[in-house]
Amino acid sequence: MNKYYMIYGIITRTNFQIDILTEYNPSSEVDLDICVHSFSEYNESLKNDKIIIDFHFNLVYLIDPLQKNITVFSDDINKVVSSVFNIPFGVFLAISKECVLIHGSAVLINDKICIFSGNKKVGKSTLTYLMSSYYPFVGDDTICVSLACPHLCCSSGSFIRIDKSILDHRELSQTKGYNISGKAYFFPDSAIDLMASNKSSTTLGRIFYLDRHDSEKIETKEIGSKIKKQILLANNIIGNEYLPFECINNAVNALSHIHAFKMTIPNSIPLLKQSLESFSFGY
Repeated sequence: MNKYYMIYGIITRTNFQIDILTEYNPSSEVDLDICVHSFSEYNESLKNDKIIIDFHFNLVYLIDPLQKNITVFSDDINKVVSSVFNIPFGVFLAISKECVLIHGSAVLINDKICIFSGNKKVGKSTLTYLMSSYYPFVGDDTICVSLACPHLCCSSGSFIRIDKSILDHRELSQTKGYNISGKAYFFPDSAIDLMASNKSSTTLGRIFYLDRHDSEKIETKEIGSKIKKQILLANNIIGNEYLPFECINNAVNALSHIHAFKMTIPNSIPLLKQSLESFSFGY
């Protein structure tokens, strides 16, 4: 039986259930079909002109932007759910929808979306988990940004993928399963649904590129160099290794006017939490 979801603002039809998302009742044409088949059905002849993403653990994606479909070969739905929001959607959106997926997490500050980007394990999910006590949570790990002005943003869903050790006992009830990396899907109380919205409050305001250090406070510095901003952005576009140069070039040029900052955060979670209580994001 087919299931329908609103993912990154597009109507998506699947032949499998995604437990961490609420099903959607479509009133218009489907934007994307995702079909999962047994891994034993995969063979080289199916590739044709499709974009191939092979995760090398019995999980292969074939993406056909023109036909608006993604075919998945896997015998493990948990692997599919843990990976589909990332590179597969990033490639499809960049080629078909004039959008890019930014590797980052986001909250809403003074009616503008702030994305916190950076390398794996730098603390993006932890930071937005703590910030969700002060600001409405938008999305975790992957944020879709339109290349057209105003730059509307949306997420795959209102969950954070976060290490179990960071959740305290009272909040464990707000988790719903775990991904293949052992991270819990956590649903913060401040989550807001921006996926189908076109209000001005959903537009991108700033991008912060994270790093960690041993000091006791958060520090930020605006990035003045346009080239440096473009390089950082290009490196944090999800699926960039599968995208044509024109897609990457269009994205960095379209978003180069967005204010960007280097942001260093304390290694210690208690110190990070304490510094957030008094930190101003400049709005």
